[in-house]
Amino acid sequence: YENPSIQKLVVDYGQGKVLRLPRTYDINLRRKSEENGGWGRKPPCLWCVTEPVFMSSGGERMIHYRSLGFVNSRVMFAVAVRAGFAVPAYNFNNMEQLQAIIMACLETQSPVIIQVSKGARDYADRTLLGHMAHGAVEMMKREAAEKGIGEIPVALHLDHGDSYELCVSCIESGFSSVMIDGSHLAYEDNAALTRRVVDFAHLHDVTVEGELGVLAGVEDEVAAESHTYTRPEEVQDFISCTGVDSLAISIGTSHGAYKFKAGQSPRIRLDILHEIERRIP
Repeated sequence: YENPSIQKLVVDYGQGKVLRLPRTYDINLRRKSEENGGWGRKPPCLWCVTEPVFMSSGGERMIHYRSLGFVNSRVMFAVAVRAGFAVPAYNFNNMEQLQAIIMACLETQSPVIIQVSKGARDYADRTLLGHMAHGAVEMMKREAAEKGIGEIPVALHLDHGDSYELCVSCIESGFSSVMIDGSHLAYEDNAALTRRVVDFAHLHDVTVEGELGVLAGVEDEVAAESHTYTRPEEVQDFISCTGVDSLAISIGTSHGAYKFKAGQSPRIRLDILHEIERRIP
């Protein structure tokens, strides 16, 4: 696939069908066929790509999350909702944390989302981080085989992405899920940014989490002094106009260090959660 023209095409070998992809060169396969003496309906293997090959925005070959062994969160969440259990999502910054997360979830046979914040990604280096996460999945598979237990689904998620460019970079480097946190923006701007990320992510079957409302507290580079509760009437519209797969809402829970301050009396607004559930069954 060294030829950039070939990298921009996906060829259905059985039907000779060409599927156009983002940033596709305007190349006609039939014309190419004629230039090469005519290949009929089945072109040579050089032109036959078994799965989509995408180029990143930086001109590098994109890494798709499936090649690293990850799954997105869509089916994971659907199964959890039907069966009535929670899916843990853990942030990690180093090898020891990642080992502990994966091995504990394998032992308990729990699906898991391993999360990386913008700061952790900068700290660990995005290339090294990708290899660490891939290695964790391979370790899980080996341990599962040796112990005679089932493998577990693992999603790699960007936590609190703050820009379209960051989300694209994570998707192109193998993340199976991203969060775009536009909760600090005006409602219309938040929806527009989230829609933009969703449009790109869904081209690659990557799931997207949005956020409505503001959680108080401090976590990595995300900080807020007070809550802004999510408005249930906005949730329905937000999901409809953005196509987002999941949504972080504010009902009184809090980030990181905030929850350890003395004298706080958090009020968890379960009524907001119930009303959202009623509107979005």
